[in-house]
Amino acid sequence: ANHLHLEARKGGALRNPNDFMQAQPTTPPIVTQGYQALSSDYISGRHPGIDYGPAGGAPIYAISSGTLYRGCSNTVLNTSNNEYGYVSIVDQGNGVRIIYAHMSGGPSACNYNTYY
Repeated sequence: ANHLHLEARKGGALRNPNDFMQAQPTTPPIVTQGYQALSSDYISGRHPGIDYGPAGGAPIYAISSGTLYRGCSNTVLNTSNNEYGYVSIVDQGNGVRIIYAHMSGGPSACNYNTYY
């Protein structure tokens, strides 16, 4: 199903994205899967981020400030199966990276992600 996957990493370790939100949206999006929810879809058995849906063309707003990077997950996250598809990353410069994954509108090379 269409969704936006939001993930936070500090020093490479997964963290709860809610800990890095600098502002709350006026209309909170629908959470379809929470951080660390039990899921057999992942090797760890836990969901590594927060899923919001339906995303389908809705605007995406950054939860924090920093330097923005965009591209296919194989290029910007060193994945091997492009499992995050087209992504944006906000690098806060303090070891924290906020990842917005499974976005639409990217280059066709990113469209083969397996989890969108």
